[in-house]
Amino acid sequence: DPRLGASSLQQFDGEDIGVLDRKKRQVNQIRLWTQQQVKEKDERKLQEREADREFLEQQQDATRRAHEAQRFVDAQRTHLAVEAANFNRALADQNRVRALRDKCREQRANMLEIQSALDSDLLTESRHVTLNATDTSRFRPDHMKGLLHHQRQDILDEQAQQREEAIQKRAMQAAEDRAWAIQQNQQLRTQTLLERQRDRQQRARHAALTKERAEQAHEAAVRHATLNTLYTNDISNEFHSRFGTSLR
Repeated sequence: DPRLGASSLQQFDGEDIGVLDRKKRQVNQIRLWTQQQVKEKDERKLQEREADREFLEQQQDATRRAHEAQRFVDAQRTHLAVEAANFNRALADQNRVRALRDKCREQRANMLEIQSALDSDLLTESRHVTLNATDTSRFRPDHMKGLLHHQRQDILDEQAQQREEAIQKRAMQAAEDRAWAIQQNQQLRTQTLLERQRDRQQRARHAALTKERAEQAHEAAVRHATLNTLYTNDISNEFHSRFGTSLR
């Protein structure tokens, strides 16, 4: 102030006249940094919630696919069980009909045999009695003494055909079991691959988040060290204690 003299004590040696303005700028700077940190923290929380939501959606989607796969497996198993039950039922019905037919045929044959024994010379060993009167290559039904060679061969061929059908049926059942096992293994392998991919993505997100937090902590430490270095000339109590010492 030019209106005051040299003894007016307008400024002392070492006095920081712009301390108020500097403190005001510091307060504004700290407020801006605080707002920035709050904003960054809110953004990180939003990103974390978004990541958690995506992870939850992936978990739900994986669970849904697993349930669908399990339902498909159950449906296939139920279908195979129903088909097997129908086949067994039809086979049992066929066996019952065949057994009933064979039993009826056997009863009729027994009745014919009994009737033939009663009405003819059944126990004779004479060949001319067993042969047909008009065709010597044929037997008389009421004097049958045994089968011819081709008749026995026909029976053996029928038995061999039945054995071959049984072998083919067992081979088909074994092929169905192998196909079923392959399908289950493929579904388990697909589910395992999906779970591994989800784990890798989760680990990558956590690693990126940890790196970002470390960088932010480092930036905060650098800012704090910068402030401590720049603003070291604040007015202390020692400065104020020197006022009025000449009057003591």
